[in-house]
Amino acid sequence: MHHVKIKTERPDLEGTGARSRLDAVLKGLVEKTENEREQNEGDTGKISTDSLNKELSPSSAGKRQV
Repeated sequence: MHHVKIKTERPDLEGTGARSRLDAVLKGLVEKTENEREQNEGDTGKISTDSLNKELSPSSAGKRQV
């Protein structure tokens, strides 16, 4: 009979922490966009396409607010 090693992956605690931080950032951005949309609906009735694209750009996602 052969002995077989079975590799099991342990949850990556650092990856889990990073995921939760990203989820928090995403939630904050969604709430910010919704709040701005509500404010802009009262002013102009539309959200500015340029500001929406700027906020959702991949380069802005990695920046931290201080």
